[in-house]
Amino acid sequence: MILKSIKEIIRSISHACRGVIFVYKGEKNFRRELWLGVVFLSISFFLDMSYLERSLVLFFVTLPLSLEMINTAIEYSWNKLHPDIHDSVGKIKDISAGAVLLTGIISYAVIIILFVSNI
Repeated sequence: MILKSIKEIIRSISHACRGVIFVYKGEKNFRRELWLGVVFLSISFFLDMSYLERSLVLFFVTLPLSLEMINTAIEYSWNKLHPDIHDSVGKIKDISAGAVLLTGIISYAVIIILFVSNI
């Protein structure tokens, strides 16, 4: 019973990792956001930041990445369901992309505020 549960967990993690790799390979914005996040996390270790502040940096780095993945899933779903260009589908895609943009701006602003407060 326990071994079966462990196998199911490993299988679920494997599927999730495939999803991350798929988005990394296929989405230029995701790669940019990821590498910007690596830079931000690296900077956080050079500054005299508390564990809580570093945790906040990690959270605000992963937030836009997670939303970018959701945005990609929405775009792929609508492309599959409605392959023809349609005004409503375009609006849905624009709205989800706007959510990523807004989240990125706010997240990176918070990170910069954390950095400035530690300089």
